[in-house]
Amino acid sequence: MLACLLLIASMSSLAAVQADGYYYPPNWDPSKGNKDQFHHHHPLGRRARKLGQGIVIVRFEMPVNVWCDGCGEHIARGVRYNAEKKQCGMYFSSEIFEFQMNCHLCGQRFIIKTDPQNRDYEFVSGLHRKVESFDTKETGTMSYDTHEQALMRADAIRSLENKEEDNLRSEKLAPTLDRLKSIQETIHANEDVLNRRVRDKLRTVRNAEKRRADLAAKEGLQIKLLPTSRSDIRSSRAVLFQKKSKAEVNAKVREIEAKSGDIFGKKDAARERTLKQCIANHVDLSLFKKEEVKKPSLPKLTLKVKKGVEEKEKERVKEDKKETKNTLGLVPYDE
Repeated sequence: MLACLLLIASMSSLAAVQADGYYYPPNWDPSKGNKDQFHHHHPLGRRARKLGQGIVIVRFEMPVNVWCDGCGEHIARGVRYNAEKKQCGMYFSSEIFEFQMNCHLCGQRFIIKTDPQNRDYEFVSGLHRKVESFDTKETGTMSYDTHEQALMRADAIRSLENKEEDNLRSEKLAPTLDRLKSIQETIHANEDVLNRRVRDKLRTVRNAEKRRADLAAKEGLQIKLLPTSRSDIRSSRAVLFQKKSKAEVNAKVREIEAKSGDIFGKKDAARERTLKQCIANHVDLSLFKKEEVKKPSLPKLTLKVKKGVEEKEKERVKEDKKETKNTLGLVPYDE
């Protein structure tokens, strides 16, 4: 039992040593180098598979918002990639590194270089920077470049003048700041009311979208219907449902009377008035045509039987006439 406990303790301590990286196998000796050289491994593992070409695999984080030239999708700042990093130049004593990676959406090849001169990144190919301009004058803020900051540190009078300008600017903007502060206080004082209004508005919009979706599904449309506007209603009334004038209706009625005199049958004022209303509202006039009632046709066998009976009746009539002619003028014989 004691031997088992000692074995377990030695195995656990051995596992801890291996986890810390201090374990060396029994067949190792200093002449074989360190542990990685002994196992023919690199400390970076698979990240160093292209180390012979001067390339190491690193995790690269997109520094700014960019657009992919392959698929045109937006890639936000902070998206990470497995990139191939290599040195491609020098700027004085600073190294210039190049990073190559593939777009996670379409596979487009990105090439990005560091720009030590401008303290920025250069997007060589495969993507371009999203333009996000910022004007300090529009926002009312001041920005000083490195040269201006050095001058203010060296000249106390210049620094004092800038502080005085800042104080004047703050006094000028104080009423605006107070007004914004009061607006924010009013908004936060009625958060429940504003929240209810927002929810009611969103509920109305959501119900309207659901009604339009149900209408599109009912009509068999595979498109998203837009909200109805007043201009659409006016256009539909003016074009689709435009009624004909009285003269046009009378002309159409006379034309129909000339082509088919019996379309009205008897002179029925109510029927004629209804027909005029239908013409004015573009109703199909075929509804007013009289349907012809066709007589049901007899089966062929019935027709043959009927024809045979008629022929036999004719033959019987002929025989009766012939017998009457032969016996004409004879006296009946009495025994």
